[in-house]
Amino acid sequence: MKIFLFLLALHTLVFASYEQVSEFYKNAQYDQAIEEAKASTSEYANPQLHLLWAKSALSLGHLNEAIAAYERVVILDEHNTDAKIELLKLYTQTSKDELAKILYDELLSTALTSEEKNIVQSIYKKSLSSVDFRGSLALGYDTNINVSPKNSVIDDYLGSTGNSAEQSSLFSRLNANVTYTNELEDEGGWYLKSDLNLYAQNNFDAHFYDLYIGSLGVGAGYSAGNYNLYIPLGYTRLYYLQKDFLEEISLKPKVSMMLFEKLILNLSASYKKRNYVHSEDSYRDDSSLGGGVGFVYLFSKNYIYFNTAYESYKADASATLSFLDKDIITLDLIFHFRLTSALKTKLSYRYRDAQYSDYAITSATTLSSSKREDTHNKAGISFLYELSKNYEIYLSNEYIKNDSNSVLAQYSKNITLLGIDLKY
Repeated sequence: MKIFLFLLALHTLVFASYEQVSEFYKNAQYDQAIEEAKASTSEYANPQLHLLWAKSALSLGHLNEAIAAYERVVILDEHNTDAKIELLKLYTQTSKDELAKILYDELLSTALTSEEKNIVQSIYKKSLSSVDFRGSLALGYDTNINVSPKNSVIDDYLGSTGNSAEQSSLFSRLNANVTYTNELEDEGGWYLKSDLNLYAQNNFDAHFYDLYIGSLGVGAGYSAGNYNLYIPLGYTRLYYLQKDFLEEISLKPKVSMMLFEKLILNLSASYKKRNYVHSEDSYRDDSSLGGGVGFVYLFSKNYIYFNTAYESYKADASATLSFLDKDIITLDLIFHFRLTSALKTKLSYRYRDAQYSDYAITSATTLSSSKREDTHNKAGISFLYELSKNYEIYLSNEYIKNDSNSVLAQYSKNITLLGIDLKY
C-alpha cells in the first residue's frame, strides 16, 4: 500500500508542472505558460508539454520559438500529424522553403486522411512560386561510343578482314535542369510549370559523336486529393554528328494517383513530331503516339518503380529505308535502397522490343525476307553517397546489349560514370 501511495505521489509531482502549464494556456496566460514550461525540465520528455509551449509561443507571435517547440514535439512523437501540419504552416510562413519541402514530402508519404492531405497541399501551395535547380557533372568511359557492331561482325558483313567498327572513348557529361512552378492560389489546385533542360557530352577521343541537347517544357497541372494531372508541351533541339541534327515537338500528359498508402499509379500518353534539320536526313522525319502505365511502391525511404510503355512511330515519307515505321514496347524496373543514412544504391533494368516495317539486312548484298526485329537489354547499378542535402557523389555502371536479325543493328556496350549531383 505504501508503494502504491508513493507511486501516486510521484505521478502527481511529475504531472503537476504540465497541469500548471495547461492551466496557464487555457486562461490565455501565454507568457506564464512558457515560463512554467521552461522551468519543467523534469518533464522535457513529455511531447504534450512542448506542444503547449509551441501553441503559447504561436499565440504571442513568437514564430521561431514556436517552430523550435513544434520540432521538439515531432522528435518526441514522430506520429503526431497535427504537430507536423502546424510546423509546415510555420515553415511556409517564415520562408523556410527547403524545410517545408522536406516536411511536405514526408507528410505525403505517410498515411493521411483525405482531409489531412487537402490541408497539407493547401498549406504548401501558399508558397506561390518556386525555382528548383538540379545539375550533374560526370566523367565517364564508353566502350562503344558510336553504337556499332563488333569488328568481326563488320568483317562478315563486308566479306573482308581488318575492318574497324567499335570505338571507345572517355567523355565528360554535364546535365542541368531548372524547374519553375507557380501555384495558382485562387484557382483551386491548378498550377503552371516550366522546365529547362541542358545536356552536353564531350567525347575526348571521338568528337564526331559529341552530343548536345536542349529542351524546354511548359505546361499546366491540377492537383487535388490523391491525384495529380500535368500536361506539358515540349520542344527539343539536338546537335549530333557535328551538325544541327533534329528538332522535336511533344505533348506528354501524365496522371499520378495514390491508390493506397504507399502505392502510386502513373498513367501517361505521348505525341511526338520529329523533324531532321538537314535535307539528307529528311526521309527520317516521323511522328509517334504512345502511352504507358507504371507503379511506384514506397517503403521507408526506399522505392520500387515499374513502368511499361508502347510507342508507334510513323514515317512521313514512304521509302524502303531503315529506321522508318516501327512499334516499340519498353519495360523498366528500378530498385532504390538506402544502405545507410548517407549511402544509397539503385538497380535498374530495361527491356525493349522493337518491330520495324523494313526488312532485315543480313549482308552487304542480301536483304532478308523477314521484317527487322530488335531486342534491347540494359542493366545498371549505381552507388550514391550524400555529402550534404545539396550534394551527392555517385558511381554507376551500365551494360547494354542490342540483338537484332539485321546485322548492322547488333551491338553491345558498357558505360561507367563517376560524378556529382547538386540540387537547390
